[in-house]
Amino acid sequence: MSIRWVNQRRIGHAARRARNVCLALAICTALGSRLAAAGEADASTWFFHAPVHVDDVRQLKRSATKGEVSAQLAYAKYLFDHGGKPLAIFWLTEANNQGNEQAEYLLGLLYAQGDGVAQDPDQSRYFLGKAADQNYGPAQYALGEMLLNAEFDDSDQRGNQDKALKAKISRGVSLLQHSATAGYAPAQYRLGLMYYNGEGVDTDRRAALRAFVQAADQGVAAAAFMAARCYASGAGTRKDADAAKRYLLQTIKLAGSNSRYGRDAQAMISELPDRPSR
Repeated sequence: MSIRWVNQRRIGHAARRARNVCLALAICTALGSRLAAAGEADASTWFFHAPVHVDDVRQLKRSATKGEVSAQLAYAKYLFDHGGKPLAIFWLTEANNQGNEQAEYLLGLLYAQGDGVAQDPDQSRYFLGKAADQNYGPAQYALGEMLLNAEFDDSDQRGNQDKALKAKISRGVSLLQHSATAGYAPAQYRLGLMYYNGEGVDTDRRAALRAFVQAADQGVAAAAFMAARCYASGAGTRKDADAAKRYLLQTIKLAGSNSRYGRDAQAMISELPDRPSR
């Protein structure tokens, strides 16, 4: 075994670890920002962002100890917010042991990010997989994203991994499709981009437009902007300046006129014909 080969292996594994860290952070950040844009009260936004006011912590702990899943989740949130992350993980695990999909999903995100626990991509995929198997849309989306990013793993012995890699990507696409069909806005937007760009699926601009419209109707500004682009260019539909303007105005309303999407939307409006489309 040559020193050069060993060094290449080490570089490959280091790159994969760095990629896992970046992917975990990206997924958690994307989940937070896209859910906020969609206005959804998802488990991750509740757990990581929404403050929890507890009038009687002792009563909440007693209820959690009795096995009440909602109390276990709320107590975990309280502990997470007050510096008790290891104990919060314990109560999330207790809720997970009762088959609660939100606890499974949250544990998956925490293991992905290494927040309160040692970062462990395998554990992350395990818990997200448990929640995804219960048809929990956010978990299907998060796990799908992880599997689709499997192509960035180091390429050592890639010839022997092609079949497994294709299986991961195929499952990732399937999970996103299930999540989108269940009405999960971030998955709808992501799937729209995949169909639009031919990423992991055959290019299908009609399917892309449908997905963008579904996500835009749930308040995703980026999806509204992409729907406008489709109508303006005739991608997956006939050109329709009126529909394009409608979604551009929705983009500005959702994202704000001073945001990047807002400014781009205003620029596109100025380039569209003034006369109604026929």
